[in-house]
This record gives sequence, structure tokens and C-alpha cells, in this order.
Amino acid sequence: MQPKRHHYIPVFYTKRWSRPIDGKIVEWSRPHKEVVPRFVHPAGTGYLDRLYEIGDFPTVNAQQVEELFFKPVDGLASEAMMLLERDADNNAWTNGLRSAWTRFLISLLMRCPEDIEAMRHYWAVDFKKPTAENEARYASARSADDPPTFAEYLAGFPNIETEKSLFRSLLSLVDNQEVGTFINQMHWRVVDTSIHREQLLTSDRPVIRTNGIKEPGGHIALPIGPHRLFIAASEIGVANELSKTAAKELVRASNIQVVEGACKFVYSQNEAQGRFIRNRHGQTPQVRLANSTFFQRVSDRARSS
Repeated sequence: MQPKRHHYIPVFYTKRWSRPIDGKIVEWSRPHKEVVPRFVHPAGTGYLDRLYEIGDFPTVNAQQVEELFFKPVDGLASEAMMLLERDADNNAWTNGLRSAWTRFLISLLMRCPEDIEAMRHYWAVDFKKPTAENEARYASARSADDPPTFAEYLAGFPNIETEKSLFRSLLSLVDNQEVGTFINQMHWRVVDTSIHREQLLTSDRPVIRTNGIKEPGGHIALPIGPHRLFIAASEIGVANELSKTAAKELVRASNIQVVEGACKFVYSQNEAQGRFIRNRHGQTPQVRLANSTFFQRVSDRARSS
């Protein structure tokens, strides 16, 4: 049976916050006016049914983005996370697992329901507005049987082809060679914050990043458990500095980012930081790659192909 429940925040990730007593985590959300906690198993949150379903595809193939792409991405990322947990100094990394972790980090910035919705809007509206460059390229290549203009060609594009093009762009973003290679070559660290009494929180927007990872001081961070913070920096000095920062400062900075940047869900192991979460939940929504010029450049290439 094809998988219909698509986790955009994978179970292997959120289960790091599971309570030993029953395996549940605390999901904080705002179903109405107030932010409220709910105890739930990791498999019962961070998902949307048919999120990556390819519209108008035959039923047997409609879930292939989940089955053939995200499922393997998450499977390898789970192995990579276990390696991060036991080998914080990266001594045992293989190229394959390092790339798998990078792919997972990028996917978390592209795979949420709001990302897919933004992409669908782009394809429904902007995708069918060709640029002058697209029109010129089309004019030089079109045959006598093709529509006179590229705009007319796109207007008659079958929905199934639009869907295929949308998901090709999504996967090309996650697998972007330039970005992936750069992250692979960054300096990676895992910081143990257990010396500090407060735990690291996570959310449905867990990846922390600077405005430009290639800029001076550029870095990425991701909580990978209540007491572990993954850090990748473009400069070794920045990686070392962050690693030596007091645990209290790192935990607070990380928690502010992932809680304020959350869309729907914040996750914790217990209710100890309930006041902090209620006061900051979703206050500064994270800017998504689906709304960036980088996404539009990739999409334009897909449109022209």
C-alpha cells in the first residue's frame, strides 16, 4: 500500500524528545486563541496526509515522492543522526552519510505544508508567466505544430505535467549540488548542553540559519535532542567559538529561534518551559526557501526544460 501519511517533521527526529515513561512528546500548538500542550506519540504529529501526492497521477504512482525520495532521505538521515550522537567529532563519517545529513537539513527548509502551498501558488500563477528570455528561447526552438508563443504553450500545459514539474523542482532544490557541496564542506560540531538545566526545544521549523551561510560568520544549527545541538559553520573559527559558548547561551538562543520561528508546532520533552513557549510561539515566522529568489531561479530552469 502506498504511504498516505507524509511526515514533514520525521518521527526519527521528534522521538529524541520522547519521555522515557511512555514514549510521548509534548506538542505545543494554537488550535484556537491560546497555546496549549498535548502529549502525543511522535508518529502522531508533524504530518499531513497526501502532502507530497502528485495530482492527477495514477494511484499506484501518486505517492512516489514520499516513497522514493523522502522516505530514503529520512532513513539515511536517521543513521547519520545516530552517528552524530555517538561521534560528535566526526571521526567515522562516510561521504554518503555526510551527504545524507546535508540533504536532510535542506529538506527541512523545503518540505512543510506551507512550502508546498507556496510552490503550488507559484505554479498556478507565476509559472505560466514566461520571461522574455523564455519566449525568445521558445521561438527559436518551436516547430510549426507548436503554439505561436511560449505563454500559449504554458497555458495549455496539462495539470499532470505541471505537478511533475513542481515536484521535479522541489527535489532539485533538496538535491542542489552547489548548496549541498558547500554544507558538506562546512565545519560540523555537536555541542552537549546537558550542563544547563533547561532543555533544547524543537519545532516544525527547527533549522536555524544565518541570512547567508557563505557570508562571514555564516552557520546552521539544529537541535538534535534535549541536550544536543548540531552546528555547521563556514569558518572553523566560528565553529570553535560556537562550540565553546556557554550552554546556557546556546540553549536560549536556539530555543528563541525555533519557538519564535515555528508555524504550528513546538516540541518538548516536558512542560517545564511552558511559559517560554506560550509567550514566543510563532512570534517571528521563519522565512522559507520557497519564497526566495533561489527557488524562483530553480523553478524557471524547470519551466524552460
